[in-house]
Amino acid sequence: MLGYDPTSYPQFIRPLDYTESPAGLKDPHTNMVFYIVQFTDEDINRQVDTIYSGNTDPALVSKKVKYCRNLRMIWQTYGDDGFEWADKIRINLLTSDDVHNILKQQGMSLIPDVSEPMYIPESIGEQWYKRYDLYADFNQLVVLEDTLPAVSGTDIIIETEKGVVGECSV
Repeated sequence: MLGYDPTSYPQFIRPLDYTESPAGLKDPHTNMVFYIVQFTDEDINRQVDTIYSGNTDPALVSKKVKYCRNLRMIWQTYGDDGFEWADKIRINLLTSDDVHNILKQQGMSLIPDVSEPMYIPESIGEQWYKRYDLYADFNQLVVLEDTLPAVSGTDIIIETEKGVVGECSV
């Protein structure tokens, strides 16, 4: 990551549904990052491509289904350095080759329209906390593969009340 120094990152990075949620924060000066991943609904989700192709075994057909899944990741940063952490996340999403390679390995790509972190002061208990929200959207290519049984050939017999009048194999 850009300017990566593991000792300078917040010690507390938690999923938003973690038991120590933002409501459990005790000190408005402690740097804390919460995150959540959600599925979103976009028009591109509705396009599903299905491809059938032959297989080495003539009695089988390969079926490949491809579609796009949309994800939104939301980060909530708290503490005196909340904006700096949110901004570092944003810049790394946009510029870090390491981040892009990790996404690529998962078949994902960032939608590069990542807005600046938004300041949303939050009252917890009887104290005000500095909170910054940042979100980014991602596309993920999903490929499902299956093998289906297929008819490789059949015998056809044409029979009338007078008996068999024709036969062939397909």
